This record gives sequence, structure tokens and C-alpha cells, in this order.
Amino acid sequence: MEGASQLQEGFIQHFSLLLISQSCPSHSYAALRAALCHSPTIRDQGMVAVWRRLWQGKTKARMQRLLSKLYTDVTLQDLRDRGRVVGPPASPRPRSGSQCASSPGSHWLQFFDTVVYGPDIWEPRCIYVSYVDTTQVQGFDSKAATVRVQPRAPWMEQEPPEYWYNQTEEALYQSQNDRKLFRVLMKYYGHSKDGEYHTLQKVYGCTVENNGNFLRGHYQVTYYGHDYIALNENLSSWTAEGKVAQILKGVWVEEAEAEYWRTYLPGDCVKMLRRFLDLGKETLLRSDPPQTYVTRQVRPGGNVTLKCWALNFYPADITLTWQRDGNNHTQDMEVIETRPAGDGTFQKWAAVVVPSGEELRYTCHVNHEGFPEPLILTWEPPPPNFFLMAILTGLVLGALVMGAVVIFLTWKK
Repeated sequence: MEGASQLQEGFIQHFSLLLISQSCPSHSYAALRAALCHSPTIRDQGMVAVWRRLWQGKTKARMQRLLSKLYTDVTLQDLRDRGRVVGPPASPRPRSGSQCASSPGSHWLQFFDTVVYGPDIWEPRCIYVSYVDTTQVQGFDSKAATVRVQPRAPWMEQEPPEYWYNQTEEALYQSQNDRKLFRVLMKYYGHSKDGEYHTLQKVYGCTVENNGNFLRGHYQVTYYGHDYIALNENLSSWTAEGKVAQILKGVWVEEAEAEYWRTYLPGDCVKMLRRFLDLGKETLLRSDPPQTYVTRQVRPGGNVTLKCWALNFYPADITLTWQRDGNNHTQDMEVIETRPAGDGTFQKWAAVVVPSGEELRYTCHVNHEGFPEPLILTWEPPPPNFFLMAILTGLVLGALVMGAVVIFLTWKK
């Protein structure tokens, strides 16, 4: 009994720091409850109500009593059983499309919170970065020489010192919570840092229209290779894959976790995005039209490839389409994803295979906010080289003259 008492005391001390943290989000509590102690008693609706009241109180005495009750509800044998791996769940299925995909003229704010642990990492490393569109605006690294949230864009230095202090405090609290959740997941699956790396990532953010109104939001958590849970587009339900993810889904439904994100994403997230857009408007709200042209390349089979290029444009939203005789043409067409050029602008091309001699029947249509209307391009055959033609003409005339002279001399003899 003495050993059990010591373990109970350690259990309470270990998790009370996480649960009584003022900045600890409710989903960390739910995750711990799901991964460590989902029992029939705890899942009873009456007990859930008690949990919620105690959680909202966040007083140390209440948390101590709560965790004591939690410990008695989850036996030591049950905790040991949860450390066994019954078999790995299916790998998370990639979602179609990008979570931050934006409509023309829209802007998005996205947070990437990543925890990494492996053979050469002493303790789980937390890396948090924030992006507005494709520009990183601030970041945090728990292994940096100076552990604080730092500006990653020049215009973010306009924020006052208290902003960076508050952001750093929030990041430090979050790193503690994420590490604990990460260790719970590793314990659940019996994972070790020896020999392989493990990652936990949260990706969330919001998108606004050009007028600043909320357009969409997203939130997802991935324990790579094992669990995936995401808030659906309606911001009211969840999609989950993996054993722990399914447990989390059930708990988050009980705890109405979606309500928090349904309030945060159109609320505080949008306010922060508007603030960043105002601070960096000279960079983020600029519009650089693309440099465009069409190239032609002969293929081995006799056909030719027409490639429509768009270079050095901003923002990244752009569409390139091909038409044949005025009708949309998608057969034998290849379009690459928009990619950064490395200087704050973007690049993209779309190619189509056409029969040789029919190049002028095809037109490329470029739609970008830097243009007042879509730009229409065609392949332009290279102009004649008049200098070369003059040389060739001269050579021919010279040959004719020389031939005439030879004939005349021969006839004279």
C-alpha cells in the first residue's frame, strides 16, 4: 500500500501542474482524461458535469481532490494495461486540399505547433510558428538560446514589449502541456525515443475574405503514423483516425470542445489576423502581377509542348488554364503547384501537349488580382532573323557572281 500511496502522490503532483495552469486549454485535459482514465465511472454523464465544474474552477485544492478521485477510479493495473501496444492503428489518411487554401483576395492566419522527440533530443522540443498567408510572422523554439517568442517579419517589431511577454508566457505554458500530452501518447503506444523520432503537431487557423469577414477555420492534431483528429468544416463535429484519436473524439464531443474552436476561430483568431494585416499591409496587401510568356518544345513523337509561365507574382493566388479554339482544354495538361521563388514572390506554370502545326489554336488564360482582367497569351513564333537572312542572301549572290565570272572566262577562252 505504501508504494501505491507514493505512486498516487506522484500522479497527482505530475498532472496537477498541467491541469491547474490558467492557460491550459480544455483539450489538454480531455486528452489526458481520454488517454489515461476513460472509465465507465468517469464517462458517466453526472461525473462529466462534476469534471467540468472542477475544471472551470481551476483551484489547486479542487484539482488535488479531482486527481485523487481520478487515481482511485483508474487502477494501477489499468494504467499498466494502457501501456501495452495491442497493434498500431491505421496511418492517418491525408486530407484532400490544403487547410489554408484561400479564395482570390482572401488572407489566412495559420499556426503550426510541433513537438519532436528522438535519440539526440534530451527532452521533447517544441517549435511553434505562425504564418500570415505565406509569410512567417513569429516563432518560438524551446531549444533556442533565448527561449521566447520572436518576431520573424520586420513589421512585427512594431508590437510593444508586453505583447511579446504575453506571447512568450503562453508559449511556455503550452510547451509544458504539449510535452505532457506527447509523453502520454508515447506511453499509450509503448514508444521510446531510442532509435526513432516521434512528432506531435497541431495545425489551426482562420481565413478571412478581402473585406475582413470570416470565411473558414480549421483545427487538427496529428501524432504521426498513429492518430489524426480534425475539426470538420462545420466547426461542430470531428473526424478521427487511430485509437487515441477515437477516444479523444468521444471525450471532446462530451466536453463540447468544438464550441471553443467555433468561438475562437471566427473571434480571436480573426482579430489577430486583422491586426497582422494592418501591421504588415505594405507587404501583405501588395499586388505584384506576374511576368508571363509561353514557350514551345518539340517532343520525341513529333508533338510539341506549350508551357505557360507566370513568374514573380504576389499574392500566391493565381489560376492558369488552357483553351483550344475558345473552349477549356484539360487533356494532356500538367499544372504545378504554386511555389515560392525565394524572394517573397511566387512561380507557376501550366503545360499542354499539342499537335505540331496547331500551336496557334491554343491560348493560355492567366487570372491574378494584379491584372484588371484575365490575361490571354499565345505562343508567338520567333521573328525572322534579318541579319542572318542578309548574310545568306549575300552568300548566294556572291556564289552567283563567282559562277557567272567562271562561265564568262571559260567561254572567252
